[in-house]
Amino acid sequence: RIIHCPIAKVGSTFWKRILLFLHNDTNGLKFNHPFEIPRMLTHYGPRQSMKSQAFDRLSRPILRNMTRVLFVRDPYSRLWSAYLDKFFLPDFWRTYAKNIVLRRHERSLKAGICHHDVTFEEFLAYVVDLKDEPGVLNEHWRPIQHICNPCEFRPHLLGKQESFAQDAKYVLNYFNLDYLLPSYDHNVYVEEELHMLINYNYKLLKQKHYDGCITKQELAGKLWSVFEFNGYLPLGSKTILDATSNFTMNSFTDLVLKTHRNRPKTPAEWKRQRIEAMTAAYKSISNYVIEGLQETFKMDFIHFNYDPIPPGKRV
Repeated sequence: RIIHCPIAKVGSTFWKRILLFLHNDTNGLKFNHPFEIPRMLTHYGPRQSMKSQAFDRLSRPILRNMTRVLFVRDPYSRLWSAYLDKFFLPDFWRTYAKNIVLRRHERSLKAGICHHDVTFEEFLAYVVDLKDEPGVLNEHWRPIQHICNPCEFRPHLLGKQESFAQDAKYVLNYFNLDYLLPSYDHNVYVEEELHMLINYNYKLLKQKHYDGCITKQELAGKLWSVFEFNGYLPLGSKTILDATSNFTMNSFTDLVLKTHRNRPKTPAEWKRQRIEAMTAAYKSISNYVIEGLQETFKMDFIHFNYDPIPPGKRV
């Protein structure tokens, strides 16, 4: 009797796997533990027994009789993560990036065709300009207030991305599901994340839209930068790419995993590296855009006790 309100970029894959496993709703496939369930099946597989329903259609009796779980994240961190995955990498170049590029008064021919060069500030300004139309905003950067209003959802259990491991453990213990935790290995999760991003983005290159927009070598460079920003690879290690050209997807994956496994840093240092990258990104954002974000995500800052001043802007 669990209701989990999934928020994109806030551990939604983790919790969907848990619930699919408990419901044995894995399209007839058998898995020994939830973290064996492939990511694509987790998000896009058919559903038979696990119910999914829009929050605004849930009846009050259902909400009253279920234990409600919600995980949240600092809006600034969530926006930075969304930008890296969807705009720095080519995932949304055909769609949302096109809308953003068309807002420019002047643009290069390549930018107009490929929509490949959306800056972090342009993305944030786009989010701000749509603040009065929250339903139009994509789920990856829509305020949590407009996905799962906590004043209506009223979660019994509220976890945060910033303390995800200990909060997830608490939630699973609450439901006597802590036996699932030994099957979770964070390092395995990181390597799966690396595999997934490489595989997904290399497959994008086969689509017609990306012809002439980005080469395999350029994609490898962008992926490597994202892995550095996320703390998975050492800063400055991208020079390794200069010694090799014409990567295949498999050879690039092997090099990324080898570099990741050989890195000497601790998880705490990975986190520090991520924070430093995000701080540098926000440092150059105009005060006008920051003020717009503070208004757009005002209730998320208030409800979940996050600092409305972004990293890089603190005096």
